Amino acid sequence: SRPIQAYIKETFEGSILQLEKNLDKLYSYTEGRGIDKEDINKLIIKSGTKHKYDLLDMIIAGKARDALELYNELIYRRTDPGELLESIGGRLREVYNYKIRLSGGMGQEQLMKELNEKFPWLVTKKSDTYRNIPMERIKKMFDFLVDTEERFKGTGTDPEREIEMLILALCGTARA
Repeated sequence: SRPIQAYIKETFEGSILQLEKNLDKLYSYTEGRGIDKEDINKLIIKSGTKHKYDLLDMIIAGKARDALELYNELIYRRTDPGELLESIGGRLREVYNYKIRLSGGMGQEQLMKELNEKFPWLVTKKSDTYRNIPMERIKKMFDFLVDTEERFKGTGTDPEREIEMLILALCGTARA
């Protein structure tokens, strides 16, 4: 189906040969039944971008253990801590941009236009997630991000440890 094809395209990272091997694995695993997202998540190696997005979803949900496990996997894959810091900052800006527009009563079509989103289902998903995050939590998350960025760029601290501590602090805001 088209949604599954799009999900594989968005999720997979690698060469055409690797994709062919992963598709063979999927077909064998599903034994003729339809392929769903759970099958893809179990068997196909996710792209670094998809992993970073998953990491940020876990942080927003306050799932510290899962977020740290994924973070360690990203570091193992040699993802640059500075790149992760930028991704976290970008996602927090996205949360803020959605939140202020949703608080103002903006509808889906206007959100798509103002935030340059192409898929209505994605706007709905993000709106449902971000709508429930209190503005005070978003502010605390930005404060933690700025503090980490100052230490990260201004001192000789260990960048991997700084991001790890940031993840814990951001997850902790879900309970505050």
